[in-house]
Amino acid sequence: MTEERKVIEVAPISTEIAKSEEEEAFVMLETAQALVIKTEKDYHIQAENLSIIKGFSKDLENKRKTITGPMDQAKKAVMDLFRPASEALKKAENVTKKALAEYAAVQEAKRREEARKAAEKARREEAAQKAKLEEKARREAEKAEKLRSEGKEARAELAEEKAADMVAKAETVYVEPKPVAVEVPKAKGVSYREVWRAEVLRPSDVPREFLMVDEKKLAGYAKAMKSEARVAGVHFYPEKVVAGRGK
Repeated sequence: MTEERKVIEVAPISTEIAKSEEEEAFVMLETAQALVIKTEKDYHIQAENLSIIKGFSKDLENKRKTITGPMDQAKKAVMDLFRPASEALKKAENVTKKALAEYAAVQEAKRREEARKAAEKARREEAAQKAKLEEKARREAEKAEKLRSEGKEARAELAEEKAADMVAKAETVYVEPKPVAVEVPKAKGVSYREVWRAEVLRPSDVPREFLMVDEKKLAGYAKAMKSEARVAGVHFYPEKVVAGRGK
């Protein structure tokens, strides 16, 4: 059953309130930019101005919220309206991607195994051919030795040349592995990219250049410990920041 949806309405927005406040805000900005504090009296005057600025800023923020509040509520309602379908589609996409990746991984594993077998078979054939040529070379060398002992020098030299030729051929034997039949399937709209990642196995062995100082954690430690903060290689110091209150 389809759930009944309510109509989401946003009332017309008037910009007049923003325009009227803008003029006064820029006057305050010009005044602040022109200020020069030379005496203690000036300091107190500008402290008073800071309170006025803070008060005006707070009032401006409240007026802004009278406009953006209904808009934020409408946006939230729209997001809530589409969230179930959006989340369902995201989950469906992740499930499908995972299934595709797992199948592709299996096919890739098969391809690598087939490639390994083909390479191993090629190496065996290569070794067999080399052994055969080396055996022929050995026999020719023995033949040459026998012919030389019989005084048949010319024939002995010919046998030696054949033996050397067999040795040279044995050194250059190469059997190319047969092409692998298993391939990762290709489908329209589906593509893969190789992503290299890093997994830390022993943090203590990681070189210093790959380490990052946790400044947020140090700031929290400084806030908690104040003058008692002590960390090698770190200087802790207080900084005064003006915090005015609005009128």
